[in-house]
Amino acid sequence: MRFVLKSLLIISLSLSQMYGASIFIRQKQTLLKETPSFLAKTVATCKFGDEVKVIEEKENWKKVSFASKKGWIHASSAVDNLSMSEANTNAPSSVSSNEVMLAGKGFNKQVEASYREQNPKMRFDLVDSMEKRTIKPQLQTSFVLNGQLKQ
Repeated sequence: MRFVLKSLLIISLSLSQMYGASIFIRQKQTLLKETPSFLAKTVATCKFGDEVKVIEEKENWKKVSFASKKGWIHASSAVDNLSMSEANTNAPSSVSSNEVMLAGKGFNKQVEASYREQNPKMRFDLVDSMEKRTIKPQLQTSFVLNGQLKQ
């Protein structure tokens, strides 16, 4: 009986550490989805550095709570530690959160300069304009339905 109780205690402690743990958004923007699918309805939007609590895990998806809402994010959208968030808050004011995020992915001003040098005909202004574009969730859903896309 003691063995069973000890085992249950160990399991519950392990689960409480795994679920309910805080993770941090590592992308500029991550959409919180109603179901674990990129094509699912968006519940909320999380931004770089936001803290979310893990409720459940399913394959490459994590069900999380954020700002009194619950939904799913892809596992690649978040990190377990504070290093990226801390880097953002401790960074000099001349460094943007975008630069911190890109540096965390190995992309920084030096890499960009090298890439520009190797690709002089590349229209970086077009890349910049594309990064600023957003597509409304309703339009995305319409596109998926009309195109009969499946995930």
